[in-house]
Amino acid sequence: MKKLLLVTIILAIATFALAYNQKSYWQQMLIADADIMTYVNTASPAHDADFTVSVTDITPNETITTATKPASQIRVCTITGPTGLAAWVYFDAQAFATTGAVPVGRQFSVTVTYLGNPDPLTNSATKIITTGTGGAQWFSTANSAAWTVPKTILGAPTGIEVETPPAVGETIVGDGTNGFAVGVVITGGGIIPHELLGGDILEDAILYTITATGTQDVVVHKPAAYVGEWYCWMLKGGVLTPAVPNPLGAAESTYTFTDVDFDAKGDAQIILNDNPTLPVEFSSFAATLTAQNFVKLTWVTETETGVSGYNVYRSTDANQASAVKINANLIDANNTSSTQTYSHIDNEVAPETTYSYWLEIVEMDGTTAFHGPTNVYVEAGQPVTPSLISTMGNAYPNPFKANSNTNIAYEVKAGETGTITIYNIIGQVVKTVPVSETTTPRTFTWNGRDSKGNVCGSGIYFYKLSTPSRNITKKMVIVN
Repeated sequence: MKKLLLVTIILAIATFALAYNQKSYWQQMLIADADIMTYVNTASPAHDADFTVSVTDITPNETITTATKPASQIRVCTITGPTGLAAWVYFDAQAFATTGAVPVGRQFSVTVTYLGNPDPLTNSATKIITTGTGGAQWFSTANSAAWTVPKTILGAPTGIEVETPPAVGETIVGDGTNGFAVGVVITGGGIIPHELLGGDILEDAILYTITATGTQDVVVHKPAAYVGEWYCWMLKGGVLTPAVPNPLGAAESTYTFTDVDFDAKGDAQIILNDNPTLPVEFSSFAATLTAQNFVKLTWVTETETGVSGYNVYRSTDANQASAVKINANLIDANNTSSTQTYSHIDNEVAPETTYSYWLEIVEMDGTTAFHGPTNVYVEAGQPVTPSLISTMGNAYPNPFKANSNTNIAYEVKAGETGTITIYNIIGQVVKTVPVSETTTPRTFTWNGRDSKGNVCGSGIYFYKLSTPSRNITKKMVIVN
């Protein structure tokens, strides 16, 4: 009996000697553009059965897995660590056969597989961790060592790639099998931003809107009809972002807008065109009521090239197809690179009616394009009181980002006209727009460009309302 006991003790000692000393490793896991805690929800010391883990001690090429070792030695789980409750890969060096203390600098290859994704090409991710000194080691966001595994491990598409834009009015709903993830919606059509295209001298511009969640790369394909250089913009959260460079070369078949945050700023509109020039660049097109309850159409252009003039169309059902031309003669264009303001009074309107207006750009070669609509409601029998004083509010937002807009509310006293002028920090005139008497507060929207259409750099700017009765100057800031 004593011999049997001695043999048992010797075997136990031998078995213990064939393993590293106890030392635990905790690797925090994150998932790009997703919440890892949605997928890892088993608390330590148990192992989350939606995952498998394999860890290889690289030097002796020895591997342990969740299939060959208990959860006490290797697992995926949640536990409160240095950064609070988080998802972790855990393994204990004692699970390996190598003896003694784990050498500092020893490397282990950790592979995690998500079983909810059956595709072996995408459902795994691997990281090398290097051991340090001390006892238990935590690799986390606290020491900038957290592991962000790609979203492809979940089997969900990464990024949004639109090879063939939908037709105007057509909608594509992602279902996970048609090239788009569930929750992605692509809708054809849209309105060209006023600071972009007027007349379209080559192929038609193409617009579509993307609805999605999370942060995605958006891959835009060059339309087949575009044979030369092509232009690409993304409009999101009121900010127009061009491709870099813009135009793109004829040989460039795609362009990628990276890290588009759909959660923070909503839908993204993609605008494509092959126009090498911008015949008309608008800064505003607005419909307002006059003191006589007529509708005044006002549009401001930054640049004009090869434009014969403009026609104004009106509709009562917001449908351009039913709109009728309301000006008897073409409104001549000035064709200049400086700011121009045009207006037309529509005195054939009825009370308690909403009107939609479009501006037709007629080019010298006979081609036309429409801009709009802008809408206005004509109220019934309400007296309109001219403004009693000239005043100007604070710009909003302020500061505002380059390549975006800020709004300046103002009123002009009855019988007066004036200007709103923007100056740079050294007092140079950046842009001037005319203003006239108001009956209600008006808003001047500045797109952060000078009178020649150039984007203004970051810095301090001053804006001044000048009328015969009053001068008001305020400050605003453009930031990158």
